Amino acid sequence: MRILLAEDNPMVVSAIKDYLKIHTVDAFSTAEKAITKFEHTHFDAAIVDINLLESSGLDVIDYMLSKCDKIIIVATSGYITPILKRDLHEKGIPLLEKPFLMSALGKELKL
Repeated sequence: MRILLAEDNPMVVSAIKDYLKIHTVDAFSTAEKAITKFEHTHFDAAIVDINLLESSGLDVIDYMLSKCDKIIIVATSGYITPILKRDLHEKGIPLLEKPFLMSALGKELKL
């Protein structure tokens, strides 16, 4: 499985890559970099932090949904509001609150 990871915390990136070591994980710290890679690469799944440096993970999610309806997307955040929960729920995107168990991430990725 090829997975796009949009996450700006190096410790979280390392933990997720370690957990998903049998998969190919491409990590990006900004929405712009993640979107640029997504435009030219097939991904089976994406893990997207909502609060990225200089941008919002929601931009990444919205872009992905506009281009591909068959990708598994999991949102993550350390700061969750009721509005964020509602917006992601309406898009059918699961939201994991940081810190989360890697097993919860695996379940959402259908591993």
